[in-house]
Amino acid sequence: MRTSTCALLCLLLASLTPLNAQQPVVGDDGRSDVESKIISLEKRLWNGDVSKLEADDYEAIKHAHRYHRSDDEAAAKEAKFALVSMDDIRVSMLRPDVALMTYHATEKGSFRGTDVPPSLYFGSIWVNRGGEWKNVFLEENLPDAFTETYMPRSGSKSGSVLQNPSDKNATDDTNELLRIETDLLNAYVHRDLSVRDRYVADEFVGVDSSGSIYSKQQDMQDMKDGTFALKSFKEEDVQVRLLGDSAVVTGRNTATSVYKGKEDSFTIRFVDTFLRRDGRWQMVYSQDTNVADGTKESLEREISANEKQMLDLSARKDLEAYGRRLPDDALGVYSDGYASKSMCSEQ
Repeated sequence: MRTSTCALLCLLLASLTPLNAQQPVVGDDGRSDVESKIISLEKRLWNGDVSKLEADDYEAIKHAHRYHRSDDEAAAKEAKFALVSMDDIRVSMLRPDVALMTYHATEKGSFRGTDVPPSLYFGSIWVNRGGEWKNVFLEENLPDAFTETYMPRSGSKSGSVLQNPSDKNATDDTNELLRIETDLLNAYVHRDLSVRDRYVADEFVGVDSSGSIYSKQQDMQDMKDGTFALKSFKEEDVQVRLLGDSAVVTGRNTATSVYKGKEDSFTIRFVDTFLRRDGRWQMVYSQDTNVADGTKESLEREISANEKQMLDLSARKDLEAYGRRLPDDALGVYSDGYASKSMCSEQ
């Protein structure tokens, strides 16, 4: 978990039935048949196929709140937005029957009168149960635009939820993962590179609350040269969801950090995905989401995050999405004069 701005969830999964080991078929695009199927199913979810594809124990983190299948089913009836494109797609098979898909999505439309952000990053976990793939977990780094219009109808309990409360191994794994999460945060405070190196996989991918992607190597370098450090942190509502030799840890973190010499206090929700290799847990994916606090600093962070999204759309040359984010009276200032919205969208 990168603590530069976000925090989250995790629950019990029913028993998983491993798939029969078999050599995957690789298509012309370099993806296996299973990976291609996961991508196809994720796109179906965007089309509102919630009841068929989301598991009964599905949970999601959206704009810093926890949601369940019943929430998504109700929201799908009012959705007036659609997927435009997916890119930067990565599918990791955590087990033959557990897949993690991360991607960047461009969308358009509105929900309950509020325009949806055109550019978001997602993390989605699928589990094969009885030969059918079901979506069990989702996080999106959606800003707080829908906090008032889309609140969860169903409650969720705090604390660690195990695969089987009577399973001692599950209890041991949960306690170990909770300890690792705290150790990883303490490593930021004490600049302990050895802890980050031990518990973060070499292929790790992180998405911070602004939507920026970073690697283990970038994270370690920021710690080493003092670019990023934590001064303090407080974990809350930390939960562990065990998936055999993989696990999802979610929670809420209120922290004070120093980035490039500037101190910042914030609250985030995080989702961290772990794999057990040779008896040792390692984090392979992390995603953060801002929790708005109504302060001036929170507003500044939201403006900064929106600006990064605009720069991202500009770099992608997605002029349609870029234009949708600009108000009609937008005015750009350039070295050779001023520009209207239509002119800005063409820059």
